[in-house]
Amino acid sequence: DHAGNNLGGAFDTSSTESSIAATGFGLTALCVADSRGYQPHDQILERVQTTLSFHLNQMPERNGFLYHFNDVNTGQPLAGANVSSMDMAIFLCGVLAASAWLGDPTVASLADQLYQRVNWPCK
Repeated sequence: DHAGNNLGGAFDTSSTESSIAATGFGLTALCVADSRGYQPHDQILERVQTTLSFHLNQMPERNGFLYHFNDVNTGQPLAGANVSSMDMAIFLCGVLAASAWLGDPTVASLADQLYQRVNWPCK
């Protein structure tokens, strides 16, 4: 969604920028990782539960929509960040994929609550 131009090849881990759209893609990637056994299922499940809980309970929202860019540690919107139906939809697609793939009641509940905030029922 956004990355600095780094021609030196080193991966910059100092940035705390996050994107809800990228998080949606990340949730889907975790489903692929689970299906291929890249990490233990329990670790993936815990990561998804933590991610959904954080987005539901700690990130500021406007009319149910999350801000596109935020600080990964605090959830606070970055300066100039806005809400976007497109980015929220990408995030919610990842939420739906994780809920469907994992079949976990906690993930399903968190997903449903996120959908209900924007009046998009998950069922």
